[in-house]
Amino acid sequence: MKSDEDSRAPGRRYEAKMKEYDYFTLHYVMVRDRPQGIIRVSKNGRLLIHYQIHERDKQSLREGTKLSARVFFAAGARKVYLNHTDAPVFEHEKQLDIVDRLRADFILSQFK
Repeated sequence: MKSDEDSRAPGRRYEAKMKEYDYFTLHYVMVRDRPQGIIRVSKNGRLLIHYQIHERDKQSLREGTKLSARVFFAAGARKVYLNHTDAPVFEHEKQLDIVDRLRADFILSQFK
């Protein structure tokens, strides 16, 4: 069972980030994906979408994420955050090889 302290931890991390908000910028990496999946309408009229991102597209997004981070470090960034609350915070370009070992949802959170 989580303690009250544990349940407040994400909020405290977010609060700490927001104190530095004036120094934040956003970046998005987009790739042209390989079409795969299906879209259909169920018997009761609901739209059903099944999409599985291709492994090469995941790798393209990882490479784009690393490139984007390198640009920010070159411009003087002290930290680079990914768009997932549990993703590591990068404080140096040498750490970016970690991106290759992250679960896909750290890179692809927009598909969740």
